[in-house]
Amino acid sequence: MTLGRPAGRRRRAPAVVTAFGLLAGVLAPALAAAAPTVDGAYQAARLELSSVSPAAPGPTSRLTLRGALVNPGGDAFRNVQIGLQVSSAPLTSRGDLAAIAEGAEQDRAIRRVPGETKVPGQITSGKVTEWQVSAPIDSLKLPGNGVYLLQVTATGQVGNENPSRLATLTTFLPYLPDKKQYQPTKLTWLWPLAGVPARDAHGVFRASSSSEEFAPGGRLADLAGAPGRIPVTWMVDPELLESAQAMGQDHERQDGRGTSSEDGNADAARWMSELRAQLAPAERPVAALPFADPDVTALTHHGDPEELTRAIARAKNATRAILGRESDTSVAWPLDGLADTETLGVLRRAGAKTVVLSSGALLLTRERTYTPTGRARLDADGAPLEVLVADQELSDALAGDLTVPGAAALVAQRFLAETALITLERPNAARTVLVAPPRRWAPPVGWSAGLLDSVDRSPWVRTVGLSALSQTPVPSEYSGANLTYPQSAIDAELAVAQLARMRQASDSADGLIRLFARPGSLENSYIGALFGTVSTAWRGNRAEGRDYAVQVNERIAADVNDVQVIGRDLVTLSSTQGTIPLTVSNELGQAIRVRPVLRPRVGSRLTVTNPELLTIGAGRKTTVKVPAEASSNGITQVDVQLLDATGEPFGGSTQLRVNVTSFGKVGLIVLIAAGSVLFGAAILRNVRRLRKAGT
Repeated sequence: MTLGRPAGRRRRAPAVVTAFGLLAGVLAPALAAAAPTVDGAYQAARLELSSVSPAAPGPTSRLTLRGALVNPGGDAFRNVQIGLQVSSAPLTSRGDLAAIAEGAEQDRAIRRVPGETKVPGQITSGKVTEWQVSAPIDSLKLPGNGVYLLQVTATGQVGNENPSRLATLTTFLPYLPDKKQYQPTKLTWLWPLAGVPARDAHGVFRASSSSEEFAPGGRLADLAGAPGRIPVTWMVDPELLESAQAMGQDHERQDGRGTSSEDGNADAARWMSELRAQLAPAERPVAALPFADPDVTALTHHGDPEELTRAIARAKNATRAILGRESDTSVAWPLDGLADTETLGVLRRAGAKTVVLSSGALLLTRERTYTPTGRARLDADGAPLEVLVADQELSDALAGDLTVPGAAALVAQRFLAETALITLERPNAARTVLVAPPRRWAPPVGWSAGLLDSVDRSPWVRTVGLSALSQTPVPSEYSGANLTYPQSAIDAELAVAQLARMRQASDSADGLIRLFARPGSLENSYIGALFGTVSTAWRGNRAEGRDYAVQVNERIAADVNDVQVIGRDLVTLSSTQGTIPLTVSNELGQAIRVRPVLRPRVGSRLTVTNPELLTIGAGRKTTVKVPAEASSNGITQVDVQLLDATGEPFGGSTQLRVNVTSFGKVGLIVLIAAGSVLFGAAILRNVRRLRKAGT
């Protein structure tokens, strides 16, 4: 089977709308916005699916479907009946399933299932009416194990017209009751917990950051609680863990006036506490993304790949401190499972031993007719790198907009049908398949837990941990596979300008960090925000990412200006030797070690003895007197530069002028001699005056 999805046309009859699996999220909004009309009487009806139960029906089960019928506008629907139809034969491949999900025309034999359900009353314009239809599974007359097309039809009258079909909805029914005929597929989940960078370069929460995702019913609360006893491998972003922990305590938040203080958020604190308890057992596998989930492909192509090594080290330290346990940072997962050979080399040098790639990222040497175990091996920078292959079709099925009415139930049925077909492709050869939902997955509340439970209860699937996949041999289908990195993936990377903003902020931050007398919270905040500027979170919102990076740059630049030399720009020396007073101001919230160095532009006229390193406390100023000696009178320009402990310059240099007003030794002798002459002349005049008066 080829996993590529064949293109298919969608045919829309004037009075019938057909919804297909994964495309429900695309079709529903479009239909609501521009549904056709029939003779100007009404807009097309729409069927929505809410649930199918049981998820894995047996021979004695009773199949029940629930949903809603929508009258978008126009005349009322009367005498409405909801019925079921099922295909006579099962689907033969995942390719067939994909084609149907994309709306390909079907010529399969479909038969009616007895027992329509009447919808009481009229469905007037704009009304949404719930329906339920049920039938014993044996009434479907299914010939055996397989995945079948299942259609829901709504028939009725519009105004005074004759009864007709109003709408049709197509989904899939996996039916595998004979367990002796197959070996279950082993399914392993990579469960992501990632967010959007929430704090600025000072650890202050951004105005747009919210605690809603941590609250009951919020995205992160729902995802964290969904697995329960199901063995999943957690893939967490340590930046999210740090932010949740900080939000659960008293913290600061940006507002229109600057920053304001806020009490600890109870939802964030509870979420962090419950997650810590859930992930504490050593048997719960926890892997960590590099801190803030930087765009590794963009860093490789346009930035400094060494940043990845630092982000991984920060991730390891953060998860250890917050979760109280080690996390596995040797498993790399590029966004969407796409990377090129150069990026794989960077990942391996950064410590990755295993990389998760999408099945769509690998070109096979021969066409496959079934889904192999998701394990491969590629060469990366001259050394082999283990690859865990995430099934692209399963991942794509989870990536649609599940908030569109009816989409979530269709996707769940599509997912169950895909896994059933994987098993039936080679029923006697058990394989292990990896599922990797989107990085910042946002399914409806309770949906992911329900899907995990349905999958776990399905007899054709057995949920296992990621280690089970890592321990399987590389199947022959993936031997010699080549890596592909499409142009669409290149276009999706963060822009060069975003990487340049990160480098600019990083250079400024590095200069400040070298001044710090000891590691502290400010250094921690800088580094976290720097990784946040190139987070994959900004791929979906580039404008917000640009604003975040600009803000980080401005905040760090302002901190650079908070360390400076202040005082007079003209210093007068009234003798050949004296001192030049300098005041160094540190307005940062952290102590620094700095050495001011004076460099006269004309060294032959003025020499100085520069001071040693100074330690200046947070929010303090220190004044030093620099010994100086002049060899001539006049004004000398002096450059003042601050150096860090390694001798590297910090910030720009400032200038002052030293004015020497001393006469020196020769001038003093001349002055004394001239004074003596004048004094002697005055005495002589007085003597002559007295003699003249006496005569």
